[in-house]
Amino acid sequence: MLKKIMVVLPALFIAAFSSFFLLPAEGQDVSVNASDIKFTPPDSVVAGTQVVISIPVYNLKKDDTDESKDATADIKIYLDNKETKLGSWTGTIPAQSGMDLGIDWDTTAVNPGYHAVIVDIINIKPKDSNPDNNQAITNNYLIYWRR
Repeated sequence: MLKKIMVVLPALFIAAFSSFFLLPAEGQDVSVNASDIKFTPPDSVVAGTQVVISIPVYNLKKDDTDESKDATADIKIYLDNKETKLGSWTGTIPAQSGMDLGIDWDTTAVNPGYHAVIVDIINIKPKDSNPDNNQAITNNYLIYWRR
């Protein structure tokens, strides 16, 4: 009997520990998707053209067992390897919804070539259930010189 208890207790401890610390958290999921980010004008512009970047940010529940909550977060937008900050925003993302963040990008000082825009969502409160979708990178926006 004593041996059975000694074997069962560690197994119960491991099961309780893993379910508390290792399983993914339930709750809201603040996210951004690269495929949803839009540029106006799309695809390419002459250096010096004003570009509007529309960035949809979502705050969705992970499953039906959780209460929806608004989330607060900081959103940072960068150009190419985070060398240049294009903009930032701090505020509330409504529960079970989202918002469109618009950034005006002045391309006057941007070197010609293909560029990436990076969106980072950080400092999310309450804690985000899936941090893997809190960054989006769009590639291949072309800036060129006028001939």
